[in-house]
Amino acid sequence: MSSFSDRCRHLVTNQLSCEFEVGTGFLRKVRHGEIEILRAIYGAVRDQNWNTVEPKLTIRRFETQENQFYMHFDADCSAPGIGFWWSGLIEAEGSRLTFRFTGKAKSAFRRNRIGLCVLHPIHGCAGSSCMTQDINDHWANSSFPEKIAPHQPFKNLRGLRWWPGPGIEAEVGFTGEIFETEDQRNWADASFKTYCTPLEQPYPVLIKEGTVVEQAVTLEIRSERRFFSVHHEIPEIDLESDFDTPMPPLGLCVASHGQVLTDLELSRLRSLRLNHLRVDLHLAQPGWRTNYEQAAAEALAIGAGLQVALFLTDDGHRELREFRDTIDLGSIRSCLVFHEREISTSQNWLKAAETLLEGSVVAGGTNAYFAELNRNRPPQGYPAAYSINPQVHAFDDRTLMENLEAQSATIDSALRLCPKGLFLSPITLRPRFNPNATAEQIEPEGELPSTVDQRQRMLVGACWTAGSLAALSRCHGVTALTYFETTGWRGLMETGRGSPLPDRFGSAPNEIFPLFYVFQFLAGATSILALNAAPDGLAILGLRDASGFRRYFITNLETIPKRIRCGFAGSGLEVSFLTEANVDQQRKGIPLKKAVYQVVGASVEIDLPAMSIAFVCPNAE
Repeated sequence: MSSFSDRCRHLVTNQLSCEFEVGTGFLRKVRHGEIEILRAIYGAVRDQNWNTVEPKLTIRRFETQENQFYMHFDADCSAPGIGFWWSGLIEAEGSRLTFRFTGKAKSAFRRNRIGLCVLHPIHGCAGSSCMTQDINDHWANSSFPEKIAPHQPFKNLRGLRWWPGPGIEAEVGFTGEIFETEDQRNWADASFKTYCTPLEQPYPVLIKEGTVVEQAVTLEIRSERRFFSVHHEIPEIDLESDFDTPMPPLGLCVASHGQVLTDLELSRLRSLRLNHLRVDLHLAQPGWRTNYEQAAAEALAIGAGLQVALFLTDDGHRELREFRDTIDLGSIRSCLVFHEREISTSQNWLKAAETLLEGSVVAGGTNAYFAELNRNRPPQGYPAAYSINPQVHAFDDRTLMENLEAQSATIDSALRLCPKGLFLSPITLRPRFNPNATAEQIEPEGELPSTVDQRQRMLVGACWTAGSLAALSRCHGVTALTYFETTGWRGLMETGRGSPLPDRFGSAPNEIFPLFYVFQFLAGATSILALNAAPDGLAILGLRDASGFRRYFITNLETIPKRIRCGFAGSGLEVSFLTEANVDQQRKGIPLKKAVYQVVGASVEIDLPAMSIAFVCPNAE
């Protein structure tokens, strides 16, 4: 793992601090003292299917002086049929920062968006007052949405002013294009995003070779207090709690590769004590019975039930009757009902399923993102489903971890629409499909599919999974959680045959992916301890089983080591670590080593390596 200094340049004035990512061109974490003003500023090139063309950066000039800094870089955005080059210029002095974008098309191609984006953090913005400046220079009072806004809260922007902390006023100005703001929590991103071009304008648009794009974003901070340094105190976590909530049923999706699970794979999956396996059944297609029978056999073999996602056509009544007459309703934990041509399930299909599948738990909603549910409100009286992944808009490790904050935010808003309960299904690292594509997406031969992420078998994938479970499993209103697949490159372990592209994915046959151990640690938990919120950069989940035994996992979500202080009333804690140093051993199934930490003064100090998980149990002695 490369060092933080290799990937980021820390930039400061006497009023601002921020980090420039050398690999992505993102300017991140713009702060005034300890107050986060902006989450990020960056340039984006989006093709006609909303895919981001990732840049290759070259630093041209980098200077820092007392109270100012200057960064100049080039970004080459190339993909099959797409060529675009842009230059980024970032300069700041005192309380003022400017990010300039100057680009030129090297080929003609169809694009949905090209230009600068500004991310505003949820904390400090959601529900807070602001002022907007329109393209005619008129200022108006407004506010950032508290609950997730289905559509753009701010349009035709030239400026935005808000108050991120006591005595602090921030103002952002935009030039070169018309900007607007969307609530990215719709896609489980932990930010509001101000971007160009307005979505009400037609897209995709053909950009001609030689077209020049110029934009700028300027941030100005006015503060009543002097800049102060961030104090790095040891984060404290209280492991004691007298309250808990039921553990939501936890399951996986059946493997999309279609191979029958081996005895070794079934044995590993049985150890997880899962509630269900999800299987997708397109009832108008002739193969659905075979898919159902294989899924039912696998669920029975691991001691789980089935979550069936039923995809109907306009002949849905007949399809539901055939489904009912074919399957064993006793094995069904829940039925997620979707229509092939509906973004969100309409009431008539839910009523039909409720009548024809009498006694089954029936839910509607969407097979896509919360955005689709928020913009196409579901019928009242039924639970609803939607999926989650952290990579709709950006793909780097840091964004993955930051976006964990938005997962529980989607639940708060979704429960207003669907008070009967929520099925989060499935939760994955990568999008399973593109619901907003305007043209057919062709996967490059010999490369990993866009639905596959190499981090599925890496420690960062396990840390993200632990953070997701910590965020979602303790949320009120969650009826069930469904993650990943059982096996294969979207699963918890590699198949016995191995990866179809071992040189690209990197796995060995029968390899255990690190995120398997997260699910294994949860096995048998019946309730979630009501612990205080974790400090920034950490995720914690406390569990209790039927006998009252408690255990915890504590995850360091950042690439720097941390020392934490854990308040605990017992004599000591038994801790095992999943780290970069031992992850290769865990892939082979070698048990984690344990160490005992003694309580001193009602607390224990634990050193967490960078991007790691500590599995913590009370010392039995």
